[in-house]
Amino acid sequence: MNSALLDIVQGDNGSYYFENAAESLIYALIGIVVVFAGIALLIGILYLVSFIIKKVEKIKLPSSGHEQTPSSEGTADDELPDEVKAAIVAAVMAYYAEEKPQCEFVVKRIKRL
Repeated sequence: MNSALLDIVQGDNGSYYFENAAESLIYALIGIVVVFAGIALLIGILYLVSFIIKKVEKIKLPSSGHEQTPSSEGTADDELPDEVKAAIVAAVMAYYAEEKPQCEFVVKRIKRL
């Protein structure tokens, strides 16, 4: 099969080299254009997929009844209930109680839940 393909580009004198430099530059230019067109096509496909994913994420879910959109204003503190925060602090305190008996944490305020 390779020899059949090489016979297509074989010159009159039996060599596989181009007859002049312009012909090789044209083939190089065609190759570069094809590569950049392929890259542009891949970028377009990825942009389209990300656009579709963003649209799908904004669709309301029937079970929850609210939209799932990422909140740029909220922080991680807004997402966790106070009971979970207290459990995390208690776990960290229990871990450090074994490591260092002297506690470096200081209670600044107590908030009623």
